[in-house]
Amino acid sequence: GTGLQQKLSDHFDRAFFFGPASRAEIIASIQHNCPDAKARVTELAQTVGNNGLSYLGLRVPIVAGKFDWQADPQSGTRVWTTGALDEAEAISATSADVKYVWEVNRQQFLPILGRAYWFTGDTGYAQHAVALIDDWIAKNPVGLGVNWCSHLEVAMRAIAWIWTMPYLLALPGLSEAFIGRWLESIEAHFHHLCRNLSVFTDPTNHLIGEAAALWMLCVCFPALPGANKESKRALLILTREVERQI
Repeated sequence: GTGLQQKLSDHFDRAFFFGPASRAEIIASIQHNCPDAKARVTELAQTVGNNGLSYLGLRVPIVAGKFDWQADPQSGTRVWTTGALDEAEAISATSADVKYVWEVNRQQFLPILGRAYWFTGDTGYAQHAVALIDDWIAKNPVGLGVNWCSHLEVAMRAIAWIWTMPYLLALPGLSEAFIGRWLESIEAHFHHLCRNLSVFTDPTNHLIGEAAALWMLCVCFPALPGANKESKRALLILTREVERQI
């Protein structure tokens, strides 16, 4: 792969639960222990763009370039401003329920595409994931619109992207320009969380999700500005909230 791709791959091999180097070993182990996993994952991955995965009982086909990330997936209409928006405004809309938009924009379907690529070797799954990430970044300018107004949603997407990255780094010749755009957006997610942890507004599940994402970003991307300090802050919040909440 390219220099940046190789560098990131080596880093994930060292610093994350798994990296591209463990692909053969992981797949062999899963096929030995869960013989039906490949068929299940492949079927799910094909569903993403065809008849759609089920989100809160709603089927939403997700195809890059044809999907409006900021629209209500039930009606296909944009209910919220594409400008600056706060979470309370998003939730108070009466003509649509924002939870459907947020659920899809967490992008938790991406690791499914990554796993299908690793299982089958079909690069189409990985390219679909790349196209969807790129499309999301292009259509959701940093800090604007419905997908940047809830800090927990920013956190959930960041976690999904971290879990997706090792799969996609195994794709031969992954575009360096794409990796650059993705890392820039990851940095924007990081800065957003640094500034907006729900310490005073929602110090329950929201704060735990946000602090967990911030800590993961710091560990996976230690070159982020202030990552060392932010990682300690996030861990301190998590240890305190575990005592307080559980």
